[in-house]
Amino acid sequence: ANGLSSNCMLKKLSLMENPNITAVGWTALARSLSNPNSSVEELNFSRNDIGSDGLHALAICALANNTKLKHLDLSSISDHISLFGWRTFFTLLQNSNFSSGPLEKLVLEGNNIGDEAVDLMMNVLANITSMTYLNLSCNLHITTAGWRPFFISLQNHNSALENLYLGRNNIGDEVVATMVDALSNMRSLKELHLSHNNLITASGWRMISNLLQQPNSRLKTLYLTSNSSNNNLN
Repeated sequence: ANGLSSNCMLKKLSLMENPNITAVGWTALARSLSNPNSSVEELNFSRNDIGSDGLHALAICALANNTKLKHLDLSSISDHISLFGWRTFFTLLQNSNFSSGPLEKLVLEGNNIGDEAVDLMMNVLANITSMTYLNLSCNLHITTAGWRPFFISLQNHNSALENLYLGRNNIGDEVVATMVDALSNMRSLKELHLSHNNLITASGWRMISNLLQQPNSRLKTLYLTSNSSNNNLN
Protein backbone atom coordinates (compact mmCIF):
# COMPACT_ATOMS: atom_id res chain seq x y z
CA ALA A 1 0.00 0.00 0.00
CA ASN A 2 2.84 2.40 0.79
CA GLY A 3 4.30 1.85 -2.67
CA LEU A 4 1.04 2.85 -4.34
CA SER A 5 0.96 6.21 -2.59
CA SER A 6 4.19 7.30 -4.29
CA ASN A 7 3.63 5.62 -7.67
CA CYS A 8 2.40 8.04 -10.30
CA MET A 9 2.76 5.67 -13.27
CA LEU A 10 0.43 2.77 -12.41
CA LYS A 11 -2.64 2.67 -14.67
CA LYS A 12 -4.36 -0.60 -13.72
CA LEU A 13 -4.69 -2.39 -10.39
CA SER A 14 -6.45 -5.73 -9.92
CA LEU A 15 -6.83 -7.32 -6.50
CA MET A 16 -9.68 -9.68 -7.34
CA GLU A 17 -10.13 -12.80 -5.19
CA ASN A 18 -8.02 -11.84 -2.20
CA PRO A 19 -10.26 -13.08 0.64
CA ASN A 20 -7.63 -12.58 3.33
CA ILE A 21 -7.61 -8.79 3.00
CA THR A 22 -9.50 -7.40 5.99
CA ALA A 23 -11.18 -4.04 6.52
CA VAL A 24 -7.88 -2.76 7.94
CA GLY A 25 -6.11 -3.70 4.72
CA TRP A 26 -8.77 -2.13 2.51
CA THR A 27 -8.58 1.08 4.54
CA ALA A 28 -4.79 1.22 4.13
CA LEU A 29 -5.14 0.57 0.41
CA ALA A 30 -7.77 3.29 0.08
CA ARG A 31 -5.49 5.80 1.76
CA SER A 32 -2.64 4.95 -0.60
CA LEU A 33 -4.93 5.49 -3.60
CA SER A 34 -6.06 8.89 -2.33
CA ASN A 35 -2.93 10.57 -3.70
CA PRO A 36 -4.27 13.32 -5.98
CA ASN A 37 -1.35 12.63 -8.32
CA SER A 38 -2.44 9.04 -8.82
CA SER A 39 -2.62 7.89 -12.45
CA VAL A 40 -4.74 4.79 -11.77
CA GLU A 41 -7.51 4.50 -14.35
CA GLU A 42 -8.77 0.97 -13.70
CA LEU A 43 -9.50 -0.72 -10.35
CA ASN A 44 -10.71 -4.30 -10.02
CA PHE A 45 -11.61 -5.33 -6.46
CA SER A 46 -14.11 -8.01 -7.45
CA ARG A 47 -14.76 -11.20 -5.47
CA ASN A 48 -13.47 -9.90 -2.17
CA ASP A 49 -15.18 -9.57 1.19
CA ILE A 50 -14.78 -5.81 1.33
CA GLY A 51 -17.87 -5.23 3.47
CA SER A 52 -19.35 -1.94 4.61
CA ASP A 53 -16.24 -0.67 6.40
CA GLY A 54 -13.97 -1.38 3.45
CA LEU A 55 -16.39 0.17 0.97
CA HIS A 56 -16.75 3.22 3.22
CA ALA A 57 -12.96 3.65 3.32
CA LEU A 58 -12.61 3.25 -0.44
CA ALA A 59 -15.29 5.84 -1.03
CA ILE A 60 -13.98 8.40 1.49
CA CYS A 61 -10.27 8.07 0.74
CA ALA A 62 -9.84 6.85 -2.81
CA LEU A 63 -12.88 7.87 -4.83
CA ALA A 64 -13.18 11.38 -3.43
CA ASN A 65 -9.67 12.33 -4.57
CA ASN A 66 -9.13 10.29 -7.70
CA THR A 67 -9.67 12.38 -10.82
CA LYS A 68 -8.54 9.83 -13.42
CA LEU A 69 -10.47 6.64 -12.58
CA LYS A 70 -12.36 5.31 -15.60
CA HIS A 71 -13.18 1.69 -14.73
CA LEU A 72 -14.30 0.44 -11.32
CA ASP A 73 -15.18 -3.23 -10.74
CA LEU A 74 -16.80 -3.99 -7.38
CA SER A 75 -18.63 -7.16 -8.39
CA SER A 76 -19.32 -9.73 -5.67
CA ILE A 77 -17.62 -7.75 -2.93
CA SER A 78 -20.02 -8.75 -0.16
CA ASP A 79 -23.48 -10.11 0.58
CA HIS A 80 -23.84 -7.94 3.66
CA ILE A 81 -22.92 -4.36 2.75
CA SER A 82 -25.29 -2.16 4.70
CA LEU A 83 -27.38 0.65 3.29
CA PHE A 84 -24.99 3.03 5.08
CA GLY A 85 -22.09 1.57 3.09
CA TRP A 86 -23.88 1.98 -0.23
CA ARG A 87 -25.07 5.47 0.73
CA THR A 88 -21.51 6.60 1.39
CA PHE A 89 -20.31 5.05 -1.85
CA PHE A 90 -23.00 6.55 -4.09
CA THR A 91 -22.90 9.93 -2.35
CA LEU A 92 -19.16 10.20 -2.96
CA LEU A 93 -19.59 9.22 -6.60
CA GLN A 94 -22.28 11.85 -7.02
CA ASN A 95 -20.41 14.67 -5.30
CA SER A 96 -16.85 13.94 -6.39
CA ASN A 97 -14.92 14.75 -9.55
CA PHE A 98 -16.78 11.93 -11.34
CA SER A 99 -19.81 14.14 -11.90
CA SER A 100 -17.88 15.77 -14.74
CA GLY A 101 -15.98 12.59 -15.71
CA PRO A 102 -14.09 10.49 -16.38
CA LEU A 103 -15.79 7.37 -14.87
CA GLU A 104 -16.98 5.25 -17.80
CA LYS A 105 -17.47 1.73 -16.45
CA LEU A 106 -19.07 0.63 -13.17
CA VAL A 107 -19.55 -3.06 -12.29
CA LEU A 108 -21.71 -3.90 -9.26
CA GLU A 109 -22.74 -7.42 -10.21
CA GLY A 110 -23.65 -9.91 -7.49
CA ASN A 111 -23.89 -7.61 -4.46
CA ASN A 112 -27.51 -8.10 -3.35
CA ILE A 113 -28.17 -4.40 -3.81
CA GLY A 114 -31.74 -3.58 -2.75
CA ASP A 115 -34.35 -1.00 -3.66
CA GLU A 116 -33.07 1.69 -1.28
CA ALA A 117 -29.54 1.46 -2.67
CA VAL A 118 -30.91 1.67 -6.23
CA ASP A 119 -32.72 4.84 -5.24
CA LEU A 120 -29.38 6.34 -4.17
CA MET A 121 -27.71 5.15 -7.36
CA MET A 122 -30.21 6.94 -9.58
CA ASN A 123 -28.81 10.32 -8.53
CA VAL A 124 -25.38 9.11 -9.58
CA LEU A 125 -26.62 8.09 -13.03
CA ALA A 126 -28.21 11.49 -13.48
CA ASN A 127 -24.97 13.30 -12.65
CA ILE A 128 -22.19 11.16 -14.15
CA THR A 129 -22.61 11.89 -17.83
CA SER A 130 -19.44 10.03 -18.85
CA MET A 131 -20.67 6.55 -17.81
CA THR A 132 -21.16 4.25 -20.79
CA TYR A 133 -21.15 0.82 -19.08
CA LEU A 134 -23.19 -0.34 -16.06
CA ASN A 135 -23.43 -3.91 -14.78
CA LEU A 136 -26.15 -4.67 -12.21
CA SER A 137 -26.52 -8.37 -12.97
CA CYS A 138 -27.40 -10.81 -10.19
CA ASN A 139 -28.81 -8.32 -7.69
CA LEU A 140 -31.84 -10.33 -6.69
CA HIS A 141 -32.95 -8.03 -3.86
CA ILE A 142 -34.05 -5.34 -6.30
CA THR A 143 -37.82 -5.59 -6.68
CA THR A 144 -40.26 -4.05 -9.13
CA ALA A 145 -40.43 -1.05 -6.78
CA GLY A 146 -36.71 -0.48 -7.35
CA TRP A 147 -36.45 -1.30 -11.05
CA ARG A 148 -39.30 0.94 -12.20
CA PRO A 149 -37.80 4.27 -10.99
CA PHE A 150 -34.37 3.04 -12.13
CA PHE A 151 -35.53 2.78 -15.73
CA ILE A 152 -37.39 6.08 -15.53
CA SER A 153 -34.13 7.72 -14.46
CA LEU A 154 -32.41 6.40 -17.59
CA GLN A 155 -34.50 8.75 -19.69
CA ASN A 156 -32.17 11.56 -18.64
CA HIS A 157 -31.23 13.21 -21.92
CA ASN A 158 -27.64 13.65 -20.72
CA SER A 159 -27.13 9.90 -20.32
CA ALA A 160 -24.26 8.38 -22.32
CA LEU A 161 -25.01 4.80 -21.21
CA GLU A 162 -24.33 2.35 -24.04
CA ASN A 163 -24.01 -1.04 -22.31
CA LEU A 164 -26.44 -2.22 -19.63
CA TYR A 165 -26.14 -5.64 -17.95
CA LEU A 166 -29.22 -6.85 -16.06
CA GLY A 167 -28.91 -10.63 -16.27
CA ARG A 168 -30.01 -12.97 -13.46
CA ASN A 169 -32.40 -10.51 -11.82
CA ASN A 170 -36.03 -10.82 -10.79
CA ILE A 171 -37.26 -8.74 -13.70
CA GLY A 172 -40.85 -9.43 -14.77
CA ASP A 173 -43.45 -7.98 -17.10
CA GLU A 174 -44.18 -4.87 -14.99
CA VAL A 175 -40.52 -3.92 -15.06
CA VAL A 176 -40.28 -4.69 -18.78
CA ALA A 177 -43.15 -2.27 -19.49
CA THR A 178 -41.30 0.56 -17.74
CA MET A 179 -38.02 -0.48 -19.34
CA VAL A 180 -39.50 -0.38 -22.84
CA ASP A 181 -40.92 3.09 -22.24
CA ALA A 182 -37.53 4.30 -21.02
CA LEU A 183 -35.50 2.75 -23.82
CA SER A 184 -37.90 4.18 -26.39
CA ASN A 185 -36.68 7.62 -25.32
CA MET A 186 -33.04 6.67 -24.75
CA ARG A 187 -30.82 7.26 -27.75
CA SER A 188 -27.48 6.16 -26.30
CA LEU A 189 -28.10 2.51 -25.33
CA LYS A 190 -26.62 0.02 -27.82
CA GLU A 191 -26.26 -3.22 -25.85
CA LEU A 192 -28.70 -4.78 -23.36
CA HIS A 193 -28.27 -8.00 -21.38
CA LEU A 194 -31.45 -9.62 -20.05
CA SER A 195 -30.34 -13.24 -19.80
CA HIS A 196 -31.71 -15.49 -17.05
CA ASN A 197 -34.77 -13.39 -16.23
CA ASN A 198 -37.36 -16.13 -16.11
CA LEU A 199 -40.19 -13.99 -14.70
CA ILE A 200 -40.71 -12.39 -18.11
CA THR A 201 -43.74 -13.98 -19.78
CA ALA A 202 -44.95 -13.95 -23.38
CA SER A 203 -46.53 -10.55 -22.73
CA GLY A 204 -43.17 -9.09 -21.71
CA TRP A 205 -41.39 -10.54 -24.70
CA ARG A 206 -43.97 -9.02 -27.03
CA MET A 207 -43.25 -5.62 -25.50
CA ILE A 208 -39.52 -6.14 -26.11
CA SER A 209 -40.26 -7.22 -29.67
CA ASN A 210 -42.26 -4.04 -30.22
CA LEU A 211 -39.35 -1.99 -28.88
CA LEU A 212 -37.00 -3.51 -31.45
CA GLN A 213 -39.37 -2.48 -34.22
CA GLN A 214 -39.47 1.15 -33.21
CA PRO A 215 -37.50 3.47 -35.50
CA ASN A 216 -36.01 5.35 -32.53
CA SER A 217 -34.40 2.21 -31.07
CA ARG A 218 -30.59 2.31 -31.11
CA LEU A 219 -30.11 -1.22 -29.75
CA LYS A 220 -27.56 -3.21 -31.72
CA THR A 221 -27.02 -6.15 -29.37
CA LEU A 222 -29.59 -7.94 -27.17
CA TYR A 223 -28.70 -10.94 -24.97
CA LEU A 224 -31.61 -13.20 -23.96
CA THR A 225 -29.83 -16.42 -22.99
CA SER A 226 -31.74 -18.95 -20.84
CA ASN A 227 -35.06 -17.18 -20.53
CA SER A 228 -38.45 -18.88 -20.55
CA SER A 229 -41.02 -18.01 -23.22
CA ASN A 230 -38.60 -16.01 -25.35
CA ASN A 231 -39.79 -18.02 -28.33
CA ASN A 232 -42.48 -15.32 -28.40
CA LEU A 233 -39.90 -12.78 -29.46
CA ASN A 234 -40.76 -12.54 -33.13
